[in-house]
Amino acid sequence: MSNVEPSEGDPSPGVAWLKIDSFDDLIKHEKEIIDQIEKTPNGPNLFMIHPFLLLAEIGVQLSTQSKNEILKLSPQISGLSRTPYDALKRSGAQQKLNCRLKGLFRRREK
Repeated sequence: MSNVEPSEGDPSPGVAWLKIDSFDDLIKHEKEIIDQIEKTPNGPNLFMIHPFLLLAEIGVQLSTQSKNEILKLSPQISGLSRTPYDALKRSGAQQKLNCRLKGLFRRREK
């Protein structure tokens, strides 16, 4: 995994500051990713609407392998539409109902 730390302050939107090569790699960096999501306007809500779009937007680059591993654990993500995500982004309004993330994705069953 190649991890590129932001130079100063928060990462620039859409610029990869973290490259994730596997699901285990994602879980290893889960806290810092959630922290970045929390700093994003409506971030947790956007994550619930379309996690892959938000992760890319905040600079988390997922490899094909990591996406495939996530989709095996949460196959419903593959059918998500970007329309509600784009609508919330365009609205610019803070949502009255806010989500709190405790984790990013369902864990593997052991």
